Amino acid sequence: MTPATVFRQLFLPVVLAAASLALWQVAERMDYAVVTVEDIDFESEPQTPAFAARRIPSTLIAPIREAAINSDIESVIDLAPEDTCLAVTVPGGPVEPALSVQGGVVPASNMKVLTTYAALEILGPEFTYRTVVAADAQPSGGIVDGNLYMVGAGDPFLATQDWISQYDPSPARSFTRLEDLADGIVAAGVTTVTGSIVGDESLLDTERFGDWPSVDITNNQTGPMSALTVNEGFVDWPETYQGSVRPREQATDPAVHAAQVLETLLVQRGVTTNGTSSGPTPASAVEIAHVESPPMSAAATHINSFSSNIGAELVLKRIGLEQFNEGSTAAGAEAVRTLLTEGGVQLTDVVIADGSGLSQNNRLTCQSVTELLTLAGGESALADSMAIGGVRGTLTEKFTSPLLTGRVEAKTGTLNNTRALAGYVTSLVDGSSSQFTVITNQERIVDDDVTELHEALAETLVRRPSGPAMDRLSPLEPIPTEDE
Repeated sequence: MTPATVFRQLFLPVVLAAASLALWQVAERMDYAVVTVEDIDFESEPQTPAFAARRIPSTLIAPIREAAINSDIESVIDLAPEDTCLAVTVPGGPVEPALSVQGGVVPASNMKVLTTYAALEILGPEFTYRTVVAADAQPSGGIVDGNLYMVGAGDPFLATQDWISQYDPSPARSFTRLEDLADGIVAAGVTTVTGSIVGDESLLDTERFGDWPSVDITNNQTGPMSALTVNEGFVDWPETYQGSVRPREQATDPAVHAAQVLETLLVQRGVTTNGTSSGPTPASAVEIAHVESPPMSAAATHINSFSSNIGAELVLKRIGLEQFNEGSTAAGAEAVRTLLTEGGVQLTDVVIADGSGLSQNNRLTCQSVTELLTLAGGESALADSMAIGGVRGTLTEKFTSPLLTGRVEAKTGTLNNTRALAGYVTSLVDGSSSQFTVITNQERIVDDDVTELHEALAETLVRRPSGPAMDRLSPLEPIPTEDE
């Protein structure tokens, strides 16, 4: 050992010893006041030792968890087909790595996440549609002398019991019963209408279909859009819903069709009528009856859990009316962009062409959708509106393992070239929520590959955090000591 090495090893201990001696000498020269301290009678003793994992601060465990989730997501990404984007946020923030696709991706029905979020924020979860029937004058002796006006409010789920009965009962489906409106008219004393029953669809524009592939229109992916729509704009459909919308028959004039259906219900109730037509309601008309829909939170649940296209489209138009006094798709899309921008959601490469996701012109990024989901939060009305793995809606037959059932709340998306999933996963470890989006665009999609990817991502997030949970690390409550 060289002298230099010996010097380096002894230098610090010698300095510390000299400093301690100096401080001791100073202390010896100081005067102290005498303080009497009473003995403390402790009522408890610590249950957690001084040196134990439970006393590790959260700041030390956070990097362990972050490294673990990052590694887990890397393993998930290895399963992703080409042209797939993926983004995840956990309570600590966005997870890296992530996947992106230049220019954004076609989102299919993941577009409904944006539409319903905006509806819940702009219209509000308690918002209801109010479909009104008015007349030129109050009935006299049971007679409406003139027209009876059926004023559309844009309710996408105004329906008869015949329409509702084709579906399996589910509290997640939200309908406004047209029979209730007919009953209200009869309760108002109406027995005869001398004029027409007039369908008024003037609240929104009359653009029946979006910029969608013609095959989606002819296959009845949605009925014709109108502010006054009954039975989603269809005049005929199979008695039992068989998972396909193709056998349905569209109404050529939704407003007249709605008036005709109401007329049929009134005749069944003994009211004498005189035909139907369509047109605006005079400003001088007086209300005879009305029917109010369930709240927007219920409509959003119907849209997201069962992927209702017409529901999303009509909601988007109503958003445009609320924000810009224009009941159109374009106005609604602008309102959505404005809302998301104000919320701090990154909209680079985002194109909002419609509300449902049927348009091939839509573009989203997984980052933008995940940011929106994070902005809303796992306890939000948006989260509550989603399909639930193994339980409800389009995810009833997915995520059915004991590990995942009931813990994945998400919106699906399916087009010929798109498979998408976005939503929330509840951690089995600590009950916290993660947000995720994964979208695949390919000319020929192998569904088994996409399913494997989605399952792996959900299982990773449901087991998060991968490190010790915080309630396993914090000190335990002291144990009370027994009195001696």
